[in-house]
Amino acid sequence: MKNPPPVPDAKGPFPFSALAVAVATTAVHLGLDLAYRPWAWTNQVVDLGLADSFTNLTSVVGLSAVMVMVERKKLWEDTLAETRVVGAPVVGMIGYELIQSVMPTQTFDVADIGWTLAGGAAAWVIKRGVYDRRMKARSTGQ
Repeated sequence: MKNPPPVPDAKGPFPFSALAVAVATTAVHLGLDLAYRPWAWTNQVVDLGLADSFTNLTSVVGLSAVMVMVERKKLWEDTLAETRVVGAPVVGMIGYELIQSVMPTQTFDVADIGWTLAGGAAAWVIKRGVYDRRMKARSTGQ
């Protein structure tokens, strides 16, 4: 097992990357909510449940970005901590969906679990492509 790189000070541009992801996710969420969902429902678009479940997708990505902004360097102390950036929001959203199956006023939807997993995949790609690159650049002084 190789030793993790030294954890850099998380001040500067790194939290702004997470903020940019959070802002972009919010913009996508609002676009889907205000424009796509009404259009998809009106035109009865077959979209694998995206119009109904996009909140699960955007919530996982957004929660991951918030975790990065709040925790910063603690999340890169070890592999388990890094995994929490994506794992915690996915587990939380799936848990919430499962709890809805026993709540009389809520609706359980398998598509929500699928879109939560898609959100987890998107959050993992963002973690590897944005956050990890920033941490590596900061730890090597680039």
